[in-house]
Amino acid sequence: MTDNPCQPLLDWCRAPAQARLHRFALLDSAPVEGAFRQRPLQGQRFSSLFEGRQEAVLPEIAPLLIDLDSAQDSSLQRLCEWLWSMGLEHPCLSWMASPLPLDALAAHLRLFHTVDLSEGQTMLLRWYDTRILPQWLGCLTPQQHAQFCAPLVSLSCLDRTARVQTFFQDHQAEHIAPLSEPALGRSLVQLDDRQLAQLMQSSQVDILINRLQSLIAPELARVARGRLAAFLQAHVDQLCAAGIDDAERQLQCLLPALYTSGAAWLHPAFASLLQAPPAGFEAFAAAIQALPDEIYAVDLPLWDKEELVGREDAAA
Repeated sequence: MTDNPCQPLLDWCRAPAQARLHRFALLDSAPVEGAFRQRPLQGQRFSSLFEGRQEAVLPEIAPLLIDLDSAQDSSLQRLCEWLWSMGLEHPCLSWMASPLPLDALAAHLRLFHTVDLSEGQTMLLRWYDTRILPQWLGCLTPQQHAQFCAPLVSLSCLDRTARVQTFFQDHQAEHIAPLSEPALGRSLVQLDDRQLAQLMQSSQVDILINRLQSLIAPELARVARGRLAAFLQAHVDQLCAAGIDDAERQLQCLLPALYTSGAAWLHPAFASLLQAPPAGFEAFAAAIQALPDEIYAVDLPLWDKEELVGREDAAA
């Protein structure tokens, strides 16, 4: 742990940079409505990625590309502290370096505001949501990836688990002519069905979190966002590996996991169920109901255990 909670971002800003290299933060304002009015951004240079798009009428939720080089000394520290706190609370913060200045890089990133899908559909893509960003970069073809990342030297984010994820650094940015706007009504990138399916996987855990919040919202509120997301992602990965890939059956399994900090899954009866899960929901739900009550007594609920660990850490 460091004394300064924004140390990674602040250190990155203060580290020596290559000549003519600019550093930026990208803040998705959707979960931080009105971010552009917040005091840490006053006097700083930033550009909305909604500019020139239909969504320009929604500045409250616009993604903001922020020129970190425009902040100095104490104002830079305040800005980084604020950005980092937003990124820890919401999946909304990424940062990048580029030889392009603010306006030119913003113009480049706006070209990826939408994507074309099969059957003539177009979808607004919030790739700057850091739950989506890793899947976005992973689903692109090599040509599309090179197109998107061409002007970037480095790219990192605070991901859905509130951990730093660096996609690349010291990348040789290409000196390319600005990309042309696609024809009216068209997008620069077209995703096929396989790419779309890969991209949509990023929403799986979020769908489950929303469902769980409708059942046990007060309890989940006691678990840090990053810890909850990491816990659920690890368990969903296990469920998918066991062939339990639908939200309804996954929900039935995740509740015992949450109420025992994952220990219920180690009980022989639950382990046996995961090895040969019924395919139909009704049969699966009946199998869950038939599990012995003792599986719920093997450990504390995740929220109680988190608070206990927190108190022990504070006392250490």
